[in-house]
Amino acid sequence: KEARSFEISEEVRRKVIEELKNAIGSEKVRDEPHIRSLYRGGGYGVPSRLVAVKLPDIVVYPKSVEDVRQTLLIASKYKIPVTPVTQHTLAATPIIGIVLDMTSMNKIIKIDREHNYAIVEPGVTITELQEALGPGYIVPKGSYPSSHPVLSSLACFGAQHNLANRMWDQVIGLEVVMPDGTIVYTGTMLYGDNSEHWSEIQLTYADVRKLFSPTYGTMGVITKAAVRVWPILDKLVFHIFAFKDFSSALRWTHAVSKSPMIDQAMVWGWVTVGMFTNAIGIYGLDWLEARANCEQDETPKEILPYPYYAYIQVRGYSEEVEGNFRVVQRIAKEYNGVYLSEDELFKWPCLGALYIVLLTGYGRRAPEEIMRAFGDKMPPKLKELYAKGVIPAGGLDYPTVSYQFVGRTDDIVSLYEGLKKKFREAGWVNWGFYSRMFHYGQTAWLRVFPFIDASSFEDIRRDAVLMQAILKWALDNYKVSIFRMAFASNDPQNPTEVYEKAKPIRRILRAIQKEFDPNNILSPLARKYSLS
Repeated sequence: KEARSFEISEEVRRKVIEELKNAIGSEKVRDEPHIRSLYRGGGYGVPSRLVAVKLPDIVVYPKSVEDVRQTLLIASKYKIPVTPVTQHTLAATPIIGIVLDMTSMNKIIKIDREHNYAIVEPGVTITELQEALGPGYIVPKGSYPSSHPVLSSLACFGAQHNLANRMWDQVIGLEVVMPDGTIVYTGTMLYGDNSEHWSEIQLTYADVRKLFSPTYGTMGVITKAAVRVWPILDKLVFHIFAFKDFSSALRWTHAVSKSPMIDQAMVWGWVTVGMFTNAIGIYGLDWLEARANCEQDETPKEILPYPYYAYIQVRGYSEEVEGNFRVVQRIAKEYNGVYLSEDELFKWPCLGALYIVLLTGYGRRAPEEIMRAFGDKMPPKLKELYAKGVIPAGGLDYPTVSYQFVGRTDDIVSLYEGLKKKFREAGWVNWGFYSRMFHYGQTAWLRVFPFIDASSFEDIRRDAVLMQAILKWALDNYKVSIFRMAFASNDPQNPTEVYEKAKPIRRILRAIQKEFDPNNILSPLARKYSLS
């Protein structure tokens, strides 16, 4: 999409700044170029880079619900776009007009350990909530760092997190400020301060939580949320199995996910294991050689013993956890899976690093605890990195573009086999991916991230066209859906890019926006189109 101008005159900008300072305080309103330049970005992924961006006009740092409310009222008055951000990596709209940086609203309002939830403001990070909860609880999180705000992941777009097999939606209730200043509550907070317990369980009014997820701040500004937190109980463990093919690995995760013991079940290919465990730091040019020459179903034998790895996260009382381990081992044999013990994992630096990544990232094990428990087992290369304070998780070792699909297990397997051929035709001999199971295996999810050469604007545009072509090919040939499609590649405001069956949903959302946001300050791209 070509960039559109949302320019406001200097005269209007000065008026808005003055009104904002009078309404919420001058220290919360900034317009210096060096401050505004921090927000020059287009969100996440290659397609977002096609949106030509400029410096926002004003940055506002609210500290209260009333600050947010006053900012939106003034923005509505002058018809200025507003983009709320926290981590500032998943903004759905261009960063224009007013940036509403919510990180100063960072209070943990309440922790209810007895009923397993916490009430937090948008600026609270996963780490901050984890520390406040103490060692006996975990906060749902995905592969992103714990420095991410809790709500940017769980409330704004619904994260693919480590409790997804039990319950994808981890949000219990929301407090949302609408563009006209109205404050919306969901769940039992509809009954006001009379409710000491925030629950989604009420049957008096429609549950409108999902109006605000995954709309990325384009429907309203979330100022508070109740989110689930999960007790570890007696044990939190990870079991890793190896497989020779993707189909067997995915079908095993599907089979074991039907057990109520499984918090998450994932499949990683050898490329993904290496990417996320700093294989390039451990093996150097040998890893790059493997990436250049090994096929997707092969494996660089000197680096990793199998091409596919599946793991599960199990949490519960000791007797349950031990019984479940025997069950998942039995089922793995039906799919020719091989259980990798701790001793076996630490024979391979990348697999030992993967185990450490799981234990520290999801299992809340401290680095010093890891060294005490596994220091003697670590291969020299891994131990050397860890002793230097280098975290094994290396992250992506090349620029990527991301495709995400959901569907039945059989259809995801078929798609994967088709993608191997399609990507091979495009020159990708191997590529990163991982899968998750949702809701006890009810839905399989696949995320693939092949190499993208993003060295120039022309390359980015070319690769975005290629991405669109592959998405269309997938939808035309396989019974799958695209996960986060509108965010990932399309303009969700454009009626020509909305599937026919989705148009009534778009009309409903438009009607709500027309009622609460007639000037489209939270969804400025919609100014191009009718609200009908």
